[in-house]
Amino acid sequence: MPQLPAHTSAIKVAPWLIPNPANPNLPHTLWDLTQPPMLAKRLTGKHVVVDMKPEFNEDATYPPVPKAHVSLTGVDLVHQLWGPIVIKNEGGNPLSVGDVINGIYAFFQKPVLQRDMDKIKEYDEKNYDTMLEAMEKRCYREPGLPGRAWKDGMKRVDALGAYISFGGLTVIENDDDTWEFSLLVLNRSGP
Repeated sequence: MPQLPAHTSAIKVAPWLIPNPANPNLPHTLWDLTQPPMLAKRLTGKHVVVDMKPEFNEDATYPPVPKAHVSLTGVDLVHQLWGPIVIKNEGGNPLSVGDVINGIYAFFQKPVLQRDMDKIKEYDEKNYDTMLEAMEKRCYREPGLPGRAWKDGMKRVDALGAYISFGGLTVIENDDDTWEFSLLVLNRSGP
């Protein structure tokens, strides 16, 4: 079971974006990172699944911030290749829940370049096999023709393997008095 940080932060995160404190394996936001954010759902306190879009306009943090960095919990390969996810609101407006969700999605939808693939294979050949399997499953789940998704090739999200379910964001406070989000991803079972 994923471990949550033991201390609280000066930055508060919108309840739709945090891991479920009662059960981190049952997130508030039900979202497959391979799918567009408009398909995200929210689990209510009474365990009713509802549309997430009404919460997209809410502030992502309190106090509000115009920019945030997101690192991945336990996925070193993604961080080594592409660094943190940087999300900013154009115009300097506070980040909304929608900005964060859309920023994460956009980061993972970028294609994997050949030079990245070479590094992945160099690091460990098994990583390529895991990504290829993840790509096959993603293409199979696409709401269009799987052949079209296959033609588009590997995307960064495929580096997550089976860990493609949004688990939530926690705040990590760095030693230099900066902070960042840590993205928890959960294993998605099934095809």
